[in-house]
Amino acid sequence: MIDLYSRRIVGWHLDRQMEPALVSHALMMAINLRTPAKGLLHNSDRGSQYVCHTTKRY
Repeated sequence: MIDLYSRRIVGWHLDRQMEPALVSHALMMAINLRTPAKGLLHNSDRGSQYVCHTTKRY
């Protein structure tokens, strides 16, 4: 994950297979690192792992 304002990498996760959980782990890392205000906008159109049916709200 890249913070587009600071252009800083704020979240990542590696595994042997590309699963939807990778995105969730990277997003949680970014949220914990930056502690954004309520109303965070997360945008991605990067691939199938981003199009999962996880319904967590952060």
